Amino acid sequence: MKTYAPIHIVVHSPTTTSGKKELSKRVASIHADMVTQKIQTLTCPSKQKTELLEAVINTVKKSS
Repeated sequence: MKTYAPIHIVVHSPTTTSGKKELSKRVASIHADMVTQKIQTLTCPSKQKTELLEAVINTVKKSS
């Protein structure tokens, strides 16, 4: 297994309330896209994929 040198990343977080809200929306959108893509790659029937997505949505709603 190859090992790579670490990459150092500088992150500048938003300081305004509107900036923080925008960042939160973008992160949520990317997360939702990743969940959807992962579910689509599963090798189960479409009905199960739909049920899984609904379960994820319900869990998120309950935790909010």
